Amino acid sequence: MKILVGTLYAYENEFSECLSSIYEQTYNNFEHFVIEGKPKKEAHDILYGRFKNESKHFDLMIKVDADMVINDNKLFEKIVKKFEIDDSLEYLVIGVHDFFTDTLINGLHVFRNTVKWSDNGDLLFTDRSRVNSKHIYDAKELAPAAFHCKNPSFFQSFHYGVHRGLKCRELRPDHELKQGSLYKYLKNKISNKFNKNTKKVMKEGEVSHWEALELIWKNFNLKNDSRLGFAVLGFELALKGEFNVSHLDINNPFLENYFKKYNLYETNELKKIIKLIRFKNWGFLPNSMRRKIIPLSYHYFK
Repeated sequence: MKILVGTLYAYENEFSECLSSIYEQTYNNFEHFVIEGKPKKEAHDILYGRFKNESKHFDLMIKVDADMVINDNKLFEKIVKKFEIDDSLEYLVIGVHDFFTDTLINGLHVFRNTVKWSDNGDLLFTDRSRVNSKHIYDAKELAPAAFHCKNPSFFQSFHYGVHRGLKCRELRPDHELKQGSLYKYLKNKISNKFNKNTKKVMKEGEVSHWEALELIWKNFNLKNDSRLGFAVLGFELALKGEFNVSHLDINNPFLENYFKKYNLYETNELKKIIKLIRFKNWGFLPNSMRRKIIPLSYHYFK
């Protein structure tokens, strides 16, 4: 099988290690390209456009982001074998070990050339929205396929948190608020432990965005690593409504300028700031309740 490997590079710290881990693979029947310094949607449009247009020349396409360092030099070889054994497998997502949550997240995306592509990509959920074929999530056999954000910068950590927080907000649809009363909305939400998106994620063994927030916060308090703190800070500020998806683009200076007022804070100062933000936004509500009423803070009372 011939493989096409694509990497999106937005100046992540792990880029050189990422490249080494790709070119050290024992399976060498692949071509590799890098898309550097493009806005998020444009970068994904280019990458998936190339995957789609060149699929007739390749058997498999693999997306290895610049913040991923493959931890097994036989990974491509194992992926090929997995697709050879299962002819029906078209779209495989392999879990990667995430620095921030210290657990598996999804991950490394592999596509067979027969995958059904979608014409439009989502701004936040950039990978699965590009494919109409059903994906299989591997959390055991080949996982962890790589280390995710092995050595992030402070701003990279903040950006990660903002991205997660925006995804979390996006998963909380506001249509119920528009269709009914606040009482009805709360009653419906509180009666269900998870919404449909979260149920799907949990069923597949992946970490939901809400779980990620609490895992990162827990790790920050245990390890006192400021990078974890900046990730939580970005997440909480995104939940608060400080950012929108356009702020994730590498060529948009808003997020980096916003971060400058926090980048000199040390661990204990970060904890105080985060606790204050959480308290101002949510009072004493536990995370399980926050996930149910979060739309109220930026939809119902606007």
